[in-house]
Amino acid sequence: MFGQSAPLCAGHQQPGVCVEGVWRCAVLPVRSRCWAVLPPGRPAPTRLLVTVELASWTAFTLQVFPLSPIVAGKLTTRGYRRRDDIGFDVFEIPLRDYDLVLGDVIPAAVRGIFAQIDVDHVPQPVLKLARAPHETRHTSSRPPEQAIPKIWDCLLEFQQDSVRFAVERGGRALLADDMGLGKTVQCLALCEYYRDDWPLLIVCPATMRVHWKDMARKWLSASSNIAIPKSKNDIMGMLALPQIVVLSYALVKTVLPLIKSRWENRWTPNDESHHLKESTSQRACELKKWLKCSRRVILLTGTPALNRPAELFSTVDILSTGLLGSKIQFEKRYCQGHKDPRSGRWMNRGSHHETELYLVLTRCLMVRHLKRDVMRCMPKKIRNMVRSVVDTPISIEETVRREMEGGGQQSDNLVNLYFESASHKLVAAASLIRTFLQKDSSPFIVFGHHELVLDGLQAILDQTCTTFVRIDGATSPTDRDNAVRRFIKGDARVALLSFGSCATGLNLASACSSMIFAELPWTPALLFQAEDRIHRIGQQSPSCTYHYVIVRGTSDDFMMPAIERKIRTLAHTLDGAGVDPTPGSTSSAQPELPFRNP
Repeated sequence: MFGQSAPLCAGHQQPGVCVEGVWRCAVLPVRSRCWAVLPPGRPAPTRLLVTVELASWTAFTLQVFPLSPIVAGKLTTRGYRRRDDIGFDVFEIPLRDYDLVLGDVIPAAVRGIFAQIDVDHVPQPVLKLARAPHETRHTSSRPPEQAIPKIWDCLLEFQQDSVRFAVERGGRALLADDMGLGKTVQCLALCEYYRDDWPLLIVCPATMRVHWKDMARKWLSASSNIAIPKSKNDIMGMLALPQIVVLSYALVKTVLPLIKSRWENRWTPNDESHHLKESTSQRACELKKWLKCSRRVILLTGTPALNRPAELFSTVDILSTGLLGSKIQFEKRYCQGHKDPRSGRWMNRGSHHETELYLVLTRCLMVRHLKRDVMRCMPKKIRNMVRSVVDTPISIEETVRREMEGGGQQSDNLVNLYFESASHKLVAAASLIRTFLQKDSSPFIVFGHHELVLDGLQAILDQTCTTFVRIDGATSPTDRDNAVRRFIKGDARVALLSFGSCATGLNLASACSSMIFAELPWTPALLFQAEDRIHRIGQQSPSCTYHYVIVRGTSDDFMMPAIERKIRTLAHTLDGAGVDPTPGSTSSAQPELPFRNP
């Protein structure tokens, strides 16, 4: 609990309460909600915890626990501003006074009261950044607008800003623009700028290899020699490696060692880089070692973290090893990392100091634009919640109730419940799709997760003689490309897609403006990525309409609030929701919640 200071008598300044609402020997009563109430007989705390966070590049916030009216009074006397918008007794202090306040003011104020003062300091590398802001920038004798005029003139203004940012960071950056804002062409502009550092190894999902090859041929000046190996035999059979190799994640483990022995490692764009968040896999470890040694590395993803800030460490470690300490140090500071006292397992699922992490990312590594900020003419998103009530077994409803009471963390019980809910979601989704088919002839997309749901919906489309395409994990790359072309040309009215295969890498903006979500994905990133298959540059409709099938008494009951919690956390870390890195200013930007209309 937090609150305001109350004057104490001169002889008794020991924090603590024996009577609710009145400090021991306080001259004035205080509201009980403001100060922690100690039961009679409980000893007063002997340790003072001071939590410090960078609030902007010129100020930091400070909070103490247990709450001390003495500390609050000292800070108020010195003229430091309270931040009641953040919490009770949080003070914003100029960064120039960091050492003074933590080394002198607070220790002097509580001397003789607390035996120990524990300060959760801002990490030294972050303080160094704040005190020497220009050290992160590289100087270049060739401005990109002069070095690559042909491609530069084709870029939008915000895309040019991204290229400048990456050049100022020496060609090592994270392009994290919203889906559909042209990260590929920005990356290829950087490839052209650093032409002297070729050969070029592009790592991307298998479904994106042909897209990267086509875009490279369109935008790069020397792009006739491009290889897409399908196995290590393709590399072994080449007398000389080409200037550009497009490699899928699946082949990293087998092909990358062969490339290492024959190719100087200097330039590696890495698309959908959030795939590297699982740093323990052999594939990820091999690729991370390669990326750390590359002279130029551009990571591309519209979703740098799918669920929580812990997933950002791989990105930070690749682009600037040691910037935020070791993995354990990073997780303790920004992810509430700790060892579970019951299981002994390391827990890193939380979030802490989001503003500080956002400031560091956007100064050193990440450039990120949101569609709502840079594309004012983008179609409006209209979201409809199609709520249904079906007969679900009592066991499912009981499981839902227990999991919601327990916080709804993804566990084995929830995974099983997610699967058991699929058949009930299918009934509701089937009813909605029949309504769509009878209404008019406009095309639309249906997203699902379980094979059971996709098979059931396909059966309905077959029964109604509706032309459709289906793309899931079993679809070959050739069949996938053909299906996309059919849908875009209008030869199929419905596209039946799985989240795992189609939430990324497809541009269907010219095909339709309506989408149905038969199921919900686990992560907000997949949900937004799926939405943005049609909400992107090239969409001609004034609005994109999304229909979410929500069934009461199923996994939807806990997945909807869980997704929104994750969105709020990631919005503060990645988008600086409510915070602007410009000193002294704040932003009113709020996170976009998918189950409400923006």
